[in-house]
Formats: sequence, C-alpha cells, structure tokens
Amino acid sequence: MNLKQVGAIASTAKLYKLFTHAQKKHFFWLVVFTFISSLTDLIGLGFVIPVVGLVLSEDFHKTMSNAVPALASLSKNQLLIYTVSIFFFIIILKNAFGLYINKLQVNFVRNLYVTSSMNVLDKIYDRPLLDIQKDTSNELVTKLTFYQAALCSNAAISTIILINEAMIFLLTAISTCLWDWKLFLLLIGVMAPSMGLFYNRVKNMIKQAGLEKTENATRLYASAQEMIFGYTDIKIAGTEKNFKERFRGFAKNYSIYQGRLDFMMFIPTRIIEITIFFCIILILLYGVFVLKDSGKIITTISFFSVIAYRSIPSVNRFVIAMNNLNSTEFVFNDPDFIPKEEIAVTEIPEAITYNNAINFDHVSYQYPGDNKEVIKDCNLTIKKGEKIGFIGKSGAGKSTLIGNILGFLYPTQGRILIDGTELQKNNTAQWWKILGYVRQEVFIMNKSFAENIAIGEDKENIDAARMDKAIRLSSLSDLVSGWEDGIHTMLNERGNNLSGGQKQRIAIARAIYKGAQVLIFDEATSALDSKTEEEITNSIRELGHEDLTIVIIAHRYTSLKYCDTIYELNKGSISASYTYNELLKQNTH
Repeated sequence: MNLKQVGAIASTAKLYKLFTHAQKKHFFWLVVFTFISSLTDLIGLGFVIPVVGLVLSEDFHKTMSNAVPALASLSKNQLLIYTVSIFFFIIILKNAFGLYINKLQVNFVRNLYVTSSMNVLDKIYDRPLLDIQKDTSNELVTKLTFYQAALCSNAAISTIILINEAMIFLLTAISTCLWDWKLFLLLIGVMAPSMGLFYNRVKNMIKQAGLEKTENATRLYASAQEMIFGYTDIKIAGTEKNFKERFRGFAKNYSIYQGRLDFMMFIPTRIIEITIFFCIILILLYGVFVLKDSGKIITTISFFSVIAYRSIPSVNRFVIAMNNLNSTEFVFNDPDFIPKEEIAVTEIPEAITYNNAINFDHVSYQYPGDNKEVIKDCNLTIKKGEKIGFIGKSGAGKSTLIGNILGFLYPTQGRILIDGTELQKNNTAQWWKILGYVRQEVFIMNKSFAENIAIGEDKENIDAARMDKAIRLSSLSDLVSGWEDGIHTMLNERGNNLSGGQKQRIAIARAIYKGAQVLIFDEATSALDSKTEEEITNSIRELGHEDLTIVIIAHRYTSLKYCDTIYELNKGSISASYTYNELLKQNTH
C-alpha cells in the first residue's frame, strides 16, 4: 500500500500544501525542534531506570560502578541522591524546552489561522459577482469561521501532535529493540494489530461524521440567521413553530454527528488500557520464563513501566490526533484553501480619469450558460454632470446595464469607455474609487453613524470636513443633531433603528464622503413612501449642483423628475429617450 494513501499521512501531506512558502520553512524547523524535544523526553525517562534500579536492587550499584569507574568511590545512597538530582534537573530543563516548543507551535498555528483566513477572504473577493451569488452567504461565512477553526484547532494542531508522538514512538521503539529485541517484537505483535484494526474500522466513519457535522453546522447557522433576522415576519406569519422545529432538526442532526465523533474519541483510551495491561502480563511472563533472573526482571519491568507510563497518554493522543485529522478532510478538498500564487504585475493598467463622458460602444451582454442577450448593441453617451434615468419592464435589462456600468459585469461584445479608456478587469478598482452606489437594501453596520458613512475607515482617520459636507448634502443634519451622541451614535445591525429614507441618505452620504463623481441609484426609492421618495428626489436635485453624474433606475416616474434624459429599455435595447415632461405625456395617452 502506498504510504501517501494512508488517511492521516495523506491528510498531513494535503495540509502541508496549504502552507505558504514561509510557513513551510517554519514548519521544517518546528519539526526539527520537536525531534529534539522528543529526544529530551526519552533521555529524561531513561534516568528513571537507574533511580528504580538503585532503590530496588542491591546489585545495581555495582553494575553502575563497573560500567562507569568514576562512580565507584560513591556509596549507594550518594549515587542515588546524585542520580535523583540529575534526573530532577533534566526533567525541569526538558519541560522548560517543551514549553518553548509549545509556544512555537501555538504561534505557528495562530499565524496559519490569519493567513488562511485572509487567503480564503481574498479568493472570495477575487471572484466575479456572479460566482459569489452561486454560494449562500452561510456557506461563505462558514469557510471564513468554522472551516478555519477546523483547519487550525483540529488539523494543524493534530498534525503537530502526530509528528511529536511519532518521533517519540520511533525513539522508544529503537530503545526497546536495543534493550531486548525479542520482547520488542512480542509487544509490537500485540499492540499493532489492535490499534491498526481500530483505526481502519473507524477512519472512514470519522471522515463521514466530520463532513456531515460541517454540513449540518452550516444549515444550523442559516436557520439561526433566518429566525433572528426574520423575527417580525415569522411572528406575523404565525409560522414560529415550523421554524423552531426546523431549527431543532438541524440542531439534532448536528449533535448526532458531533456525538459520534466524541464517542469515537473515547474508544482509543479503552483499547489502549486493555492492550497495555495485556503487555504488562506478557512482560511478567517473559521475565519469569525467559529471563529467569531477578535483577534483569526488575530492570526490564522498570524499563517497560517507564515506556508504558509515557506510551499510554502518547498513544491516546496519537490516535485522537489521527481521528481529528481525518474528520477535517473536507477542508483539504476545498479549492479556496489552496494558497494564492503571487503573480507578478507585468503591466500597469491605464489610469482612469472622468472629465468628459461614459460611452457605451455597441455593448451587448449575455449571462454565462445563456444564449439570450440581455443587453443588445447598446450605444449610449453619459456626459459628466448629467442626470440620466432608465425605465423599462422587469427583465428589460436595467439591472444588467447598471452591472456593466459598475464593473461587476463586463460586455460580451463591445466596449465601455471612460474618457476614451476602456473599462476592463485590470482598471475596475480605479473606476470604483469615483463611483457611488445606492440600492434598495443599504448595507448598515453595527457601528457608529460616522463609521457607517466613512465605511471601512478607522475612527481616528475620519475626515471631519468631508463628513460635515456629506451630512449636509445628503440632508442628514436634522437626524444627527437630534441624537445625543451626534455622529458617534451607534446604529443597530442592518439599520433597525433607521427608516428606509434615512438608510438611503446614508448611502448617498457615503458616496459624497468618498468624493464620488458618479452616483448610481438602483431602484433606491422603490420601497419608500411617496413623501420620503419626494425628499430623496429633492436631495438628488441638490446633488446636481455638485457636478455629480447621476444615473437612476426607477419604476416610479416621480423619482426621475430632475433627470436631463430618460431612456426606455425594451428587451435589452434602448427603444426611446424622453425628458421628464415627455415621459408623462407619453404615458397619459
């Protein structure tokens, strides 16, 4: 059998592939230090034998004196005191060095957690929007939280334990073989089959239980989110009992698979205890029927007692570590966990400036896997400072058109030009710097009002002058002045302590604060009442004085009152253009 196919070894190899180049070097030195630590472990245990021999055997003092003539001048008691003192000193040094190694191991795992989390987050953020939308938010959050804990707390720490215990096993086996190879083979013949049989029987069960546990953890998390964020809807719908039963089912399934894993972790201890007890009986019988020498019997029993003292917890840790490693197999198979390769930047993208116009040059777009063109041969010019509106029935292509302007979608044919520079993947980030986006569902964080406006900036770096301008132009001055803590007032998660119109104004304020030159409204007022919609529309009119280019998608014509031109989309094509008054006349006929 190929060693690389053995579960724990295969998992360790897969884990190693997830390390960065620097982590691989650190891991190598960690293994070296772990080997030294294991060696000191064995040396420390080795000193138990002369201590026990001096206490229990009258002849052991002579044996030591003959082996080391310098000890002949010492009495038995003096030699015992010196031996115990050296043994105690070695134990202290061994444990101090062991703690240092443990600190290195913890630091390594801590660093792995951060780098792996950032690697997965970078990969998620490198995906196109359409790919992001294929996964549920719960699946993505699970990768960034639960999977990282499984990778570090289970896989990485278990691998370190495996390496440490494997080295101790190897050194112990060599020592035992040198001591008495016949007895060594006898003990191996007893221990290996029992532990090997258990591991082969349960490793696939553990893998499956680990996978099922993870899947149910994701479902449980999703169910919990639904119940918390859907509180009012669930209460009013009268389906609270159904949601609770669904949550109970996920919790029960999770507990079943977690329980299976926990139970299988208890089994090795029982098997080891039985095996070690059987080995002790074998050692006694071996001493009586083979050695037939009381001195040899005492030293042999002492030696193997020390081995058993170290091996019982060691074997238990080894088996549990293998089980933990197998239970996290699902992490290694996730492509998002493979470290990103650093790609050298071969060319600097052409800088985007916006002083004149946005041009759609024969732009068409069709979604992957769909032969239908959602946008068809669109030619359009949006001049700087213009206020442009888009109308059309559902499915006419309005949101797809905005997706192309935003740079989340790219034309399958044609080009989008910003002052003559084509908008492409390598310069989209520059384009986003001068874009503002206001949609129906505004992202509100559980942070202060100011932090929500200057989204992503540290509190101490928030620019007061820009903040004041953003508040004034987005008509939020009255709201802020009514709060005792002003701009430092904490907003509830998802903006539960704000009205719909206030959320929209916060999104507008964000665009102003960042210095956006283009502001896009995507059905931003469709869920607002008429009065609030009118207030937001008036705010948009005021923004026109700031030389902002404004693009609005709306179902309600009243939201387009101050637009210079309104385009109608029909089946992906611009079928007509109107002024606001022309649009109203067109729809009165």
